[in-house]
Amino acid sequence: MDLHKLEYIVAIAEYENITKAAENLHVSQPTLSTYLALLEKDLGVVLFTREKKSLHITSAGAKYVQASKEILSIKESLYADIYNERNIVLRVGMQLSNLQIFSLAIQHFKQCYPDITINPKLLNSKDAYQQVLKNELDFAYAVGIPNYPEQAYPGVLASVIARWDLKLLLCRNNPVFWQLNMENNCYHKEDSEIISRLPVCYIKQQAQQLDEDIFPALKIVPDQKIEIAKEASQFLLTYVLINNGYTICPYSNISKDFVQLDLPEAFSVYKMMLYKKDHHLTKYEEAFNEMVQQEFRKHPYYYDFSYMDS
Repeated sequence: MDLHKLEYIVAIAEYENITKAAENLHVSQPTLSTYLALLEKDLGVVLFTREKKSLHITSAGAKYVQASKEILSIKESLYADIYNERNIVLRVGMQLSNLQIFSLAIQHFKQCYPDITINPKLLNSKDAYQQVLKNELDFAYAVGIPNYPEQAYPGVLASVIARWDLKLLLCRNNPVFWQLNMENNCYHKEDSEIISRLPVCYIKQQAQQLDEDIFPALKIVPDQKIEIAKEASQFLLTYVLINNGYTICPYSNISKDFVQLDLPEAFSVYKMMLYKKDHHLTKYEEAFNEMVQQEFRKHPYYYDFSYMDS
């Protein structure tokens, strides 16, 4: 169907005059008259009755004109969506620790929405949260540790998209490894004195949660603490190895030379999507977030330490 010819019919109905409609459409009067005659012949119905220099729409003509307007409206909406997409930019905050996940999600998103621009910013969770509050980001991803992760970021909506249980990790070559109980692959509090004598390696951002909640619950009183910058998190197990220590971190993909023990208490880390309470997620933002969640489901590890096998 030629959409331009639908415009012909709509114009004829509006002006009720072939000559005026032709002038508005920038076509000749004979062209418009011929088109109308052929259309009525093809349909087998009269769309307009002729009376001197005026045309009067019939009931069949009114139905045809209304349908034409609806089709033209759909066309305009479609074109508006197509051209508006070229101007849409998603400002997203994300963390270096999950860079592979976000990279895969961005690739998938660009395949589905090639005209949408994604402007990613690598930030720690605190800075990402602050930039959402200041409207410098449309939405962001952040890590939360409390049992009620939404409380970690007041003033925004927080949607949990992934969760990892915390584990105690140490090397099988550690001198005290075989002194531990480890029944059912769990850490047992009766081993707290042995663990307390080992250096604990941890990411700087974990310090408060470890000191206030996790160590007391596990009855661990560390003799030595080795704090690691967030930027060096991929080397966490390297620090554990060279210091004959241990760490407590989210469930990860580890080398066969290490073991990760379940904890007797329920401690978890959450990945959350943050956005302001007055911000309504667009269909593109929701689509991107769904792709991020899909990638997290496909890659269930928080860190990937498998490189230490090589």
